[in-house]
Amino acid sequence: LTPRLVQPNFETFKPGKRTTVPPIYEGRNLGRRRETARKYGGTDASEKAVELSLRWLAAHQNREGFWDADGFDALCPDGDRCTGHAGLVKTDEDGVDRLNAGKQADSGVTALALLAFLGAGYTHEEGQYADQIDRTLSWLIRQQRADGYLGGKATHFEQMYCHAMTTYALAEALGMQSDLSSDTRLREPVVRAVNYIVENQNPDGGWRYVKGQSSDMSIFGWQLMALKSAEIAGLTIPDSTKAKMVLFLKDRSQGPNKGLAGYRMVGGQLLPPTDSMTAEALFCKQMLGISRTAPASSEGMNYIMQRLPRGSTHNLYFWYYGTLAMYQYGGAPWREWNEALRETLIAEQRTRGHMAGSWDPKAPWGAYGGRIFSTAVSTLCLEVY
Repeated sequence: LTPRLVQPNFETFKPGKRTTVPPIYEGRNLGRRRETARKYGGTDASEKAVELSLRWLAAHQNREGFWDADGFDALCPDGDRCTGHAGLVKTDEDGVDRLNAGKQADSGVTALALLAFLGAGYTHEEGQYADQIDRTLSWLIRQQRADGYLGGKATHFEQMYCHAMTTYALAEALGMQSDLSSDTRLREPVVRAVNYIVENQNPDGGWRYVKGQSSDMSIFGWQLMALKSAEIAGLTIPDSTKAKMVLFLKDRSQGPNKGLAGYRMVGGQLLPPTDSMTAEALFCKQMLGISRTAPASSEGMNYIMQRLPRGSTHNLYFWYYGTLAMYQYGGAPWREWNEALRETLIAEQRTRGHMAGSWDPKAPWGAYGGRIFSTAVSTLCLEVY
């Protein structure tokens, strides 16, 4: 199971002025991107799917620079309107009032769409979407409150997700920026956003909808990714914050080798492991430096590999984190996962009519996130190379 790819360099820049783009982003160079994708598991078909998706996203961006989670179809032509609004769940299967979570998550879906463009190498400095990306950055920055919060109008269940996703996207845009002569436009909002995450970390090391609640693995992962992207871009993350994150992952690990994870604790007991949370926890551990040969890493990998992507078992959230984790793991398991994921997503992408390039918002999360969410995350999966 020797990895067949060179593992991305997650090393961070020392605090201070950056002089180059971090190594982890070098594979996104527009001139070499397709070559890199083919080298690590992409195909001409997957690259075509990415470009078709970005074209669809660009066509449904509001002129101010954001994507409207439940109103993007206002930009569709008469007689050929896209379906798939976000926030369609009022009460979930357990009888919990979800407040139509996702309906007001414009900052979150906008951040995911921005990450999809950045993942393909397009920035506010380079490429055919430079102007649109620039407007997106400006809109996201305008949403920031004085305390650093970036979630905009997001409601209770999505506010910490939206903040983390937006911090993650702005930090990545900062890291990919080549003109460092005037980086305060992005740096200062990211600094404030990072401070908000640090200040809202719970004593158990994680995060939840509001500070003080027992943390969950789902929200934890997005905060860690935001902090890691900020660190890669050259910002300093407190050692105490990192130590508590490690403690959280250790405390929430399950399985004989502590390689599995569940969503959260209820009544002092951990909920059983799930595919999504195991994949998310494994990727978080990888970003924090777990060895590929560690028993926990192997256990998580085997659990994920028993649940390969199939159209009949659609779970885009799991596929996203599973793809990130398996790409890091490499070797034969990565090749098997990648082929199943890649071909499933290519087959499910819309190719006709005005919805061409998008992905239908399917259960279990499609009714929450909508078509923008499903399209952006599917694209990110195909950009992992």
